Amino acid sequence: NAYHDGVMLFNASNFEQARDAFFKSLSHKENTAYSPRLNYYLAMSLFELGDFEGARRYFSYINSADLSADMDAQARYYRAIAAEKLGDEAEAYEQFDQFLRKYRYHRLAAEAAKHRAKVESGRRQ
Repeated sequence: NAYHDGVMLFNASNFEQARDAFFKSLSHKENTAYSPRLNYYLAMSLFELGDFEGARRYFSYINSADLSADMDAQARYYRAIAAEKLGDEAEAYEQFDQFLRKYRYHRLAAEAAKHRAKVESGRRQ
């Protein structure tokens, strides 16, 4: 199945082929039990390929309750990074802030705090 192929390709850092496999899986059926994870992996693949707008879109489709805590934390963090790279300081700040409220002890928390402070100082200027 395309989803499982995509996960294997993603884990092998073959992000272009993983992206294609995830889009193929979406074309067969959009809503399945694994849709939240499919959107996560698709968003992460797009992020790795530098498609920050696409990544942000697919991250926004994810309901955090449907992912493991670590996957949810990473989705929030990378959605914030994508917004920051796109110049959307308001969304970046909000996403970093949500990440830090929920995952203040996560391994990405220190980086998220630095990014949030940078975005906040940019918003004040």
